[in-house]
Amino acid sequence: MQLNPCAKHKLIRDSVRHFAETELAPIAAEIDRKATFPVEVIAKMKALNYFGLQVPKEFGGVALDSVSSAIIVEEISRVCAAIGLCVTVHNGVAVYPFLKFATPLQKKQYLPRLASGEFIGAFSLTEANAGSDSSSVETTAVKKNQEYVLNGTKIFVTNGGICDLALIFALTGFEPGRPQSSVFIVESKYAGFLRGELEDLCGMRANPVSSLFLEDCCVPENNLL
Repeated sequence: MQLNPCAKHKLIRDSVRHFAETELAPIAAEIDRKATFPVEVIAKMKALNYFGLQVPKEFGGVALDSVSSAIIVEEISRVCAAIGLCVTVHNGVAVYPFLKFATPLQKKQYLPRLASGEFIGAFSLTEANAGSDSSSVETTAVKKNQEYVLNGTKIFVTNGGICDLALIFALTGFEPGRPQSSVFIVESKYAGFLRGELEDLCGMRANPVSSLFLEDCCVPENNLL
């Protein structure tokens, strides 16, 4: 297996490395010490399409291959792990589920905003009594008319403190012997969407990892992923 990068991958690596060393390296220690999300640098990253790495061009992304995307995350993380985490979570577990599971309407509504970085995404499964087991979540989603009403608490949500949209796992029913969980597209502007305090994570303080609280949060039925 050939593991040496091709010319395209080398060019991407050199370009991202230059950006990371120029824009992030001078502030990396300070933003970790002060737990500051570098909004101005993030704006530059949005312009460089770092938030739409594998999104098809029809939705405003750059449709990169997986190796190119991995190189970008690696080079950013090499200088500032917290911002690398922001980019990889946004692209990997917030955007990818839209590419894989969203309806055409959901893709049209959300992918351009995610690809441009107008919306920064989060993936929210973990709870106090549920780690990676989606059937153990205690957050509930109850159907009422044309909406689902969500109640529950999520913890350790990467990008939680600044996300514009979160994919929320919640219980929607029970199959024989097993709870049934579903995923909802929840915008941070929805009433009942609340954020907790930021976590103090060594080396990751510049990423706003937080809890999310859903208190009678009404989500349109069309936002069921």
